[in-house]
Amino acid sequence: MSGDIAIDDNDIPVSPQGEAERIAALRRYRILDTDAEPAFDRIVKMVALLLDVPIALISLVDTDRQWFKAAQGLKVRETPRCIAFCDHAIRGQEIFVVPDAKADPRFADNPLVTGEPFLRFYAGVPLVTADGHALGTLCALDQAPQHLDARGETILNELAAQAMHELDVRAALGDLYDQVDRGYHAQRALRSTNLQLAALLNATANAVVAADSETHIIAWNRAAEEMFGYTPEDVAGRPMAYLLSERYRAAEAGELSQCGAIGDGTPRLLHGQRKNGQEFPMEVFLACWDDPLAAASFGIIVRDVTLRSQRLDEISRSRVHLAEAQRIAALGSWDWTVDDDLITLSEQMTHLLGLSAERSVTKEAFLDRVHADDRIAFRAEVARVLTGDPSSSFTFRVRGEKDGLRILRGSCRLVEGWDGRVNRVIGVAQDVTDLSRREAVEREREKLVALGELAGGVAHELNNLLQPILSLVELSLGFIRRGSLSADDRAEMGDYFVCVLDYTRQGREIVRQILRFARKEGAILSDVDFVAEVRGTLGFLHGVLPSGIRLVTVIEPNIVGTARVNSVELTQIMTNLAVNAAYAMDGQGRLTVSLFEVAFSGAACDSLGLQPGDYFRLSIADTGQGMPEAIRSRIFEPFFTTKPIGEGTGLGLSVVHGIVHSWGGAIEVESTVGQGTTFILYIPKLRDIVSHEEM
Repeated sequence: MSGDIAIDDNDIPVSPQGEAERIAALRRYRILDTDAEPAFDRIVKMVALLLDVPIALISLVDTDRQWFKAAQGLKVRETPRCIAFCDHAIRGQEIFVVPDAKADPRFADNPLVTGEPFLRFYAGVPLVTADGHALGTLCALDQAPQHLDARGETILNELAAQAMHELDVRAALGDLYDQVDRGYHAQRALRSTNLQLAALLNATANAVVAADSETHIIAWNRAAEEMFGYTPEDVAGRPMAYLLSERYRAAEAGELSQCGAIGDGTPRLLHGQRKNGQEFPMEVFLACWDDPLAAASFGIIVRDVTLRSQRLDEISRSRVHLAEAQRIAALGSWDWTVDDDLITLSEQMTHLLGLSAERSVTKEAFLDRVHADDRIAFRAEVARVLTGDPSSSFTFRVRGEKDGLRILRGSCRLVEGWDGRVNRVIGVAQDVTDLSRREAVEREREKLVALGELAGGVAHELNNLLQPILSLVELSLGFIRRGSLSADDRAEMGDYFVCVLDYTRQGREIVRQILRFARKEGAILSDVDFVAEVRGTLGFLHGVLPSGIRLVTVIEPNIVGTARVNSVELTQIMTNLAVNAAYAMDGQGRLTVSLFEVAFSGAACDSLGLQPGDYFRLSIADTGQGMPEAIRSRIFEPFFTTKPIGEGTGLGLSVVHGIVHSWGGAIEVESTVGQGTTFILYIPKLRDIVSHEEM
C-alpha cells in the first residue's frame, strides 16, 4: 500500500491457518446455498427500511466467493470474493464503513463501483461466532455517498446480533430446523396453490361443486353461484340433487351418487333448475376421490348447454329443411375430401344416383353411376377444379333407380377442409331430365317460329340486293331502247351487268345461308386478304347507298394482313350496317368507314371477350339521330327492331353479331343521341401479306 493510506485492522491479511479455521466454522453452520428463509429476509428488509438504503445483505464469505443468504434490492445471489467489500469487513471485529467508495483508493476501481450496481456507500458488521470466527457480514449499501451516524451504527449492530442469533439457532436445531423450514415452505406453497386453484375455478364459466361422501354440498365456485342463483351459504349442507329440476329429480338423482362408476369421463346430460325455478339442460362431469383427511370426497363440473341445445335443434331443423328443399328441387350434393377415397352424399344425391341407402360411397362407386360416355368429362371437370379454377356448369347422365338414364346438371368447387387445408371438393347436381325434354320441345317450337320470322329477314336482305339489280337493269334497258349504242354506252352497260352478276351471286349466297341454317350447317371460312375484301365491299356500297349519303373512307396507310372469314358474310355485314345507317340518317348525312390495326392484351381482352393478339378494327359511323341506352343495350337481341311493322324483322343485327363471334371477333356499339352511332368490329388478324420477293 502507499504511504498515505492508513492501515487498520480490516486491511491486515488473514493468516492461512486462521482462514482455514474460519471456513471450517462456516461449513459447520450448513447454511451455504440453502433456500431463502423468512427470519433472515425480515432482517435485511429492516436494515433497508431503518437506514434508508436501497440494498441490504446477509453475506457469507466462502473460499472464493461471497454468497447472500438474504438480499434486499439485489438480484444476484453471489459475487467473487476478490471484489467483495465484505472480505475487508470480516478481517476486523467492529463495523466497517466506506462513506464514498469512489474517493477510497481501495475501492475506486472496483467493478462494483465502476459498473453495476455502482456502489458508493458501504457499512458492514461482521457476523462473529462465539469462538471468534467472522462468517460474513450484515451490510447496508447505497449508490450515493453517505455518512453513518451513531444511531445507524447501533441499528446495524443490533440487527447483526439478531442475524447471528438466527444462525446459531439454526445450527443448534440442525435437522429439526430443516424440517420446520421445509414445512413452512410447504405450507406457503400449498397456500399459494390453493389461491391459484381458487382463482382458476372462479375464472372458469363452468360451475364446480364439491360435496362430502354423502353428496352434501360443502363448497362451490363463483360460476356455480351465477348459474344456479344461490350463494354458497344457501346450498351448504344440501344434497347435490337439490340442483336438479324438480320434474326430473327422482329419475336423475341416482346419476349424482354413482361414485364408483363415474371415472369413465363420460358427461351426463341432466336437467338443472335455477333458484328462480327456470329449468335448463346441463352437462355434468363427476369425480370422486378417497382422502380421509379431506372434507370433500366428491365433486361435479357443470356446463350450461342451453345455447348448444338450441343450436343443435336449429341444426337438426336446418338439415330437415335442406333435405326437403333438395327433394323439392331435385338437387343433390356431394362432399369429397381429396385425401380420402370416400364421397359423402346427401339423401337426395343418393336418390339421384339410384342408390338405395348408402350415404357414403367410394370414388369408383360414384363414377360407376355416371354414364360411361360422360365419365372422362366428369373426371376432367373435377381435375380442373382441383387446380384452383372455378367450376362452370356441366351436364352428365346417370343411371336412375327406376326410370333409366337421368340427366343431371352440376358444378363443384374447391373449399377449405376441417384441418384448414384446401382439400375438399363440394359438388351439387340437379335433375334436369324433364327440363331438358321441355327445352328440346321448346327449341323445336322456337325454330319453327324463327323460320317463319326468318322469311321476313330473308326478304329484307334480298331486297337490299334486288334494289340495285332492278335499277341497273332499268338503266341498261334505257340504253337499249335508244337504239344505237356508243362504245361508252356499251362499256357502262358492261359495268352494270358485272354489278348485277355480283348482286345475284350474293343473293344466291343468302339462300345458301338459309339452307345451312335449316340443315344446321356452318359457313365456310377461309383465309382472305381482309383489306382487299373491305375495299371491294366499299365499291359495292357506293352503288347501294342513297345519293344523299356521302361515303367517307379512312384506311390506315400500309395496312395489310389476312383474316379467317367468309367473304360473302363480310359483305352482308357491311351492307346491313350501311343500310341501317342510311335509314337512321333519313337518306341524308355522312357515313364513315374506317379500318385500322390494333393489339389487345389484359383488361381490354377481358372486357371484349377476346384473346390477346392483333386485330382489324373496322368501324362504320353515321351522323344520324343516335340511340338512347335503353335501345342500345338491346339492339343485338333477335327480333328486336325500332322500325315500323312491315319494314324490318330485327334479324339483321342479331345475325351480324352471330357472324362476328363465329369468326372469333367482337362487336360493340357507341351511340350519342343527336350525334350518331358507331359500330366497331374487331376481327382477328392472322398474318401480314408479303410479296414473293419479300418471302
